[in-house]
Amino acid sequence: MKSTNASWFRGERVRSGKALRQKDLAEDSSGYDSHADPDSPIFDELNRRILEYLQEDGRIPFSTIARQLNISEGTIRNRVQRMKEAGALQIAAIIDPMAIHYKVDAMIGLNVAAQNLPRQVAKRLAELEQITFIFWVAGRFDLLVEVVCGSDAEFRQFIEDELYSQADVAEFEVMSGIEMFKNQFILRDAIA
Repeated sequence: MKSTNASWFRGERVRSGKALRQKDLAEDSSGYDSHADPDSPIFDELNRRILEYLQEDGRIPFSTIARQLNISEGTIRNRVQRMKEAGALQIAAIIDPMAIHYKVDAMIGLNVAAQNLPRQVAKRLAELEQITFIFWVAGRFDLLVEVVCGSDAEFRQFIEDELYSQADVAEFEVMSGIEMFKNQFILRDAIA
């Protein structure tokens, strides 16, 4: 999934988003408030409702969502497209690495070496095909990284090449996956 930062949403997208919201107001008589959060035009009330349907089934027809929300199919299509273009939405299949028999699925807690920034290390790691998730965190580690490999040998090589031999990594801890209970990102009301 593409990473984005909040200042990007407040930059060019907000200016262009204002014109887009005015266009939506002209064609959308649904009563949804397109100005619910001026700092985050991507996630207004109507978009949140659209996302609820897409989270249940990413392949649901726009016509079905439109019918349920009592708005035009074109409004749904346009809003989904804008969320995609803003980098706020990507529709993809979520798989359980254990279910497709990867031999290694591990979380790595990583501390960045002095004179390096977590963002720089995350950018380097994001280029690697074995990495499926990187999160900058507060607490014991600087980054949490999920690694998926096809064999123990591939994982061992990853550890040697990308962690032990890199000057930007101070220390790390491997937490091997045993069983996955949930693998889903849901937009929560607390974000509002």
